[in-house]
Amino acid sequence: MRVFRVIAGAIVMLVLASAGYLVLRSQGVLDRMRMGEVKVVPTGHQEIALIAPATSDEAWERLVAAASYLVREWPRIAPASPPLQVVLDQAFLKHTAGVPEFGLRLEGGEQGTLWVRWYKLSSEMDAAAWIERLAERQPAPLAILGGDTSDRAVALGRALSARVESWSGKPPLFLISTATADQLYPGDYKPRGTQEDSLTRRAWPKLVELYAGRSFRFAFTNSRMAEALMDFIQEHRDIWLGVKRDPAYFAGVLAEGTPLGMTGALAGGGHLMSPMLYTLGWMDDRYSLDLADRFGRVFRDTFFTGRQPTQSRLSFNDYIYYGVGDFNLANPREVQAAGVFLANSAQLQGQPQILALPTGSQRARRFLRALYGMAPRELRNLVIINGDSLTLNHVYRDRAVAWNILDMPAPLVFFSHRTPMDAEAGFGAKTSVGGEERVSNTGTQDLLLNADILSAVAQAALQGADLESDTDALARRLRQMRWHGERVILASSDQAAAEAIELFDAEGNRRRFTGEHIVWLRPEYAGDVVQLRATISVWGARLAESGPRTWQPAGPALEVDYSGVPLLRIPPGNPFHEPD
Repeated sequence: MRVFRVIAGAIVMLVLASAGYLVLRSQGVLDRMRMGEVKVVPTGHQEIALIAPATSDEAWERLVAAASYLVREWPRIAPASPPLQVVLDQAFLKHTAGVPEFGLRLEGGEQGTLWVRWYKLSSEMDAAAWIERLAERQPAPLAILGGDTSDRAVALGRALSARVESWSGKPPLFLISTATADQLYPGDYKPRGTQEDSLTRRAWPKLVELYAGRSFRFAFTNSRMAEALMDFIQEHRDIWLGVKRDPAYFAGVLAEGTPLGMTGALAGGGHLMSPMLYTLGWMDDRYSLDLADRFGRVFRDTFFTGRQPTQSRLSFNDYIYYGVGDFNLANPREVQAAGVFLANSAQLQGQPQILALPTGSQRARRFLRALYGMAPRELRNLVIINGDSLTLNHVYRDRAVAWNILDMPAPLVFFSHRTPMDAEAGFGAKTSVGGEERVSNTGTQDLLLNADILSAVAQAALQGADLESDTDALARRLRQMRWHGERVILASSDQAAAEAIELFDAEGNRRRFTGEHIVWLRPEYAGDVVQLRATISVWGARLAESGPRTWQPAGPALEVDYSGVPLLRIPPGNPFHEPD
């Protein structure tokens, strides 16, 4: 009888323990207990540690897709190398607290795999905490990959700099993915636009100097984005055609052979029709502040070289103190800024205007909807520019919600680090889902940029039978990377590589003419009414072999139909849209 009670008690305890385990697991308690653990690196293998937010599932999926794309492209990138293989067994895990990983290795090199692992940022584990854990492990990672935003790049750079002497071996490299800010902005900085402020800004440290000599940025900087956008606008004087309909303006612009910023197109009694720049920056966004500053500097250098127009004829700058708000409705500060813009715009008497909105799609959309809601008739000579916060996905795939031209009927020009319409990378690919054929409308810019990162690291690290373990040697090879034929290649003795462009400059920033693109969304008009159609064209930067042009079409333009897209708002008296 006693034996029976012991057995029964053991069964009850086992049931209770199992139930408790299931409860703790369902509540995520066990996952949180495992958070902060770093994976072991097997002997002969190496690791690239991606440090990114726990919510970056889509970004991780695109990185994994880039690895598979790189395998297909490898024979063209490294024709003398054995085939590249990717290991995907642990790329997507069931438990969110786990550390997903994929591996890259050359055929026959199973004992020398380069693992890319995602260590997730959370409230419990910030950048400094992950760097501390990784520094305690042997071996240290070859490189830290991260910096999807400028703020996160700053946090990682500071954490790496603070522990530069703490690693078991040489400190890892810092591979900056998509952070674009040139300089660091103090948290208490409040721009006023004075000459003293300008001199102070020029003295602020650069982002790549936080971890100097060991940082490599694969995205283009804000300076290059601003330069590219202004160059594109200067080359395309017809960007306002269909918006500005003054016959005298057309005659002057089309007859003038010099760049738009130097034209003498006259209208309204001898008014110089050079464009006006109005820049709006959000104070709680390091990227927005830095890019707003770059837009102003590059605009003056591009359009007004050799002459000094008055400030009122040159540009306006305004700042919004916070970007918290509704999905579509502007916050009070944004509404106020829209009113200030309209007050300044009213003084320009039909002059072409560039409105720079260096911020994400949600903030830009809120501001523009407020603007067109206030004065839809006064905004016919306006062109919107943005950095890389907008993508082809916003204006094409998700246009019904993210960027509806029926609600914001202005031409839009923005930057892309790689072409967003690459058919070989999957754009326009047809798949069958449940017997229904579907076409991929997802932009390819992020996949191709990720492929650039993985290609450079794989070529630098996968050297024959032995996997590179010396981060100094890895850095030397990264500095030998070149851009040739829309691909990243390792410099060699062949003629193609000798004629290619160096991928990185001396500071570790990506050089000009190594993959940048411009996207131009152009609504169609009939008189003053925007039609249910638009054109999206993509342009690539090219070194001009003959003639003055820099930007060339990267492929056929997209003809976009908005007939099935609902209008979110029809302002009273809106001349741009007349519903059926």
